[in-house]
Amino acid sequence: MITVGPLTKTIQPADYCLQAYSPYWRAKWVKQWRETKADKLDKKINVIIKDIKKAAPKVAELVAEGERQAEIERREWEAQKEQWRKEKEERRIAKALKDSTDELFSLMSLCLLLIDIALIEPFAWILENPKLDKSIKVGSLTCLAIGFHFDLLCS
Repeated sequence: MITVGPLTKTIQPADYCLQAYSPYWRAKWVKQWRETKADKLDKKINVIIKDIKKAAPKVAELVAEGERQAEIERREWEAQKEQWRKEKEERRIAKALKDSTDELFSLMSLCLLLIDIALIEPFAWILENPKLDKSIKVGSLTCLAIGFHFDLLCS
């Protein structure tokens, strides 16, 4: 008899149970033997042993299947990780290419600015100056045209 607070419960022989199970989480197997008034557990020992021996190949099969399933899942996980690694590498390459292209365009813009400041503006000033000789102006115009052509090629 068990007493918990004001409640009292009597455990009957039918409340006893022996349970065997597979300790492997991938191999689900459980077998129970219940005691009844007419059939005590101690008298079932030979039956219980036979049942467990009979179940052993089935449990071994379940364990082997669980290991096969675990190997399949491991391979799938490895394949997924490899796919993620490839995608990450592709993103890294794309970013490096974009960064490199942006830097190249930035340098080209700087070069064009320097050409404009160092060459085109002085040649334009020569062409606009009325005091300079005509041959100097023709030479300046030629240099200006070449610089403009270079400017177009770079942009």
